[in-house]
Amino acid sequence: MTDELPDQQMNILFDNKVKSFYSKPVQEQRKTQRQRVYDFVHTHGRVTQRMISEGTGIPRHLVPDRLSRGLKGFVKESGSIHDLKTKKDVTAYEII
Repeated sequence: MTDELPDQQMNILFDNKVKSFYSKPVQEQRKTQRQRVYDFVHTHGRVTQRMISEGTGIPRHLVPDRLSRGLKGFVKESGSIHDLKTKKDVTAYEII
């Protein structure tokens, strides 16, 4: 049992989470996602967001942000591709 009050314990837990978010390994991982998306598009040519997600292991909901903000000026929309899995025409991306 500790002499700390519950509020102090919560502050310590929160402080550790904030520090871990800004830690070098976490920040490197965030850079790595942008780099992994760029490398995948560069290697595979015209690709969809689903293809990027499956090929890089980055969750599908994060891919649009990595394309629009992280790689703005490096990757562009390039028409559409018929996705056989979803049976829809979806946006394709390629290196500028």
